[in-house]
Amino acid sequence: KKLNRFFVRSVFAFLLSCALAYFNIWIRGDHAPYFIEDQNPAAFAKDTVTRILSINMVHTSYLGSLILPSRLCCDWSGKSIPLVTEPLNDIRVLHIVLWWLLLLSSTAWAVLTSSLKDSSLHRLWRRAIVIGMCKKTMLLFILYKYCCLLLFNSIVGFMIVPFLLSSNLIFAVGTMKAERLAYFPSFGFILCLSAMFETLNAKLSDSGKLFGFHVSLHLLVLLIVSLYIRKLHERNIAWSSGLTLWESAYEVNPVSAHTQYNYGLELSLLQRKEEALHMMELSLSNEPNDQATRFVLMVILRALGRCQEVLQHVEKGFQIMEEKLKKNPDDIRHNHFRDESNLMGMQALCCGDPHRIGPMLYEAIQKDPSNTFMIERGKELLDLAESQGKIN
Repeated sequence: KKLNRFFVRSVFAFLLSCALAYFNIWIRGDHAPYFIEDQNPAAFAKDTVTRILSINMVHTSYLGSLILPSRLCCDWSGKSIPLVTEPLNDIRVLHIVLWWLLLLSSTAWAVLTSSLKDSSLHRLWRRAIVIGMCKKTMLLFILYKYCCLLLFNSIVGFMIVPFLLSSNLIFAVGTMKAERLAYFPSFGFILCLSAMFETLNAKLSDSGKLFGFHVSLHLLVLLIVSLYIRKLHERNIAWSSGLTLWESAYEVNPVSAHTQYNYGLELSLLQRKEEALHMMELSLSNEPNDQATRFVLMVILRALGRCQEVLQHVEKGFQIMEEKLKKNPDDIRHNHFRDESNLMGMQALCCGDPHRIGPMLYEAIQKDPSNTFMIERGKELLDLAESQGKIN
């Protein structure tokens, strides 16, 4: 019967997994995902030692965030977590060693001390009643064994297995570290804490320690829960809007070009142009070939009346595109036409000749008909011409 139930559960889990995989392919298409190396430099590092140590360093960072969630951020791309390029001179290698020692020792201890199953525990309980074993001692023993089993299940079933697909160990994923990837493993981490505290409490009770130890233990648990609740409240506030999200991300991780870009974009939407300009310049200095950052920077510069600088960025943008085409003439993606359309449109808007703006803007829209920003600028130009009676 047990084998049949196990078989049914396994088949159901397999079919459910297949259904979810098919649904995922139906949503995003059957093509392979396109990953940007800058979003996950650890997984795409060319040196094998650097790649292995850097990935493990990211894992220790996840563990640190679970233990002490003081530096939470929605973006850890780029240079946010430096790669371990010099293992002999990098103290973070010690963190990696401690992480593996903790993981292996916890798993081994849980396996060795959780050999009793539910049926064995019940038989042992009935035997204890027959031989007259102390009821309190037997209850503590059973509780201790259950905590060990819970610890093992928490480590393997809720922390390791759900994290494997996003750990960069099996295959590279599109992000180096992300809070959302630790949601389910954090449940296993909480179960581990609960099992360890319960085991410690049982040992204190069995050894007849003073009442103060129990009070201190419960106060420690209350303190940890309070700190987690406070941090949860802070993250809810941070995720309440785009501005607060990227503002908090920039405070924690100011070196990420992706964070600088998104924070600058949110500032520009609120017409805080000078602050947005500063963020975009920082982002472009970190990623000088990023055309999306250059485009937003040009929009801000034009709004500030600095069209001469816009034209300089347009020239630089065309140079970057030509260099990319020389290296990979067959690698022309959709964003290539969008980037070219943006550059042509900004060149039109800042050319200074009212007779050339219309034709140049039309050419930019023809390059990418889905470019809504340039389409809106074209409509504004038509409305202006109609209001001045230049067209019927």
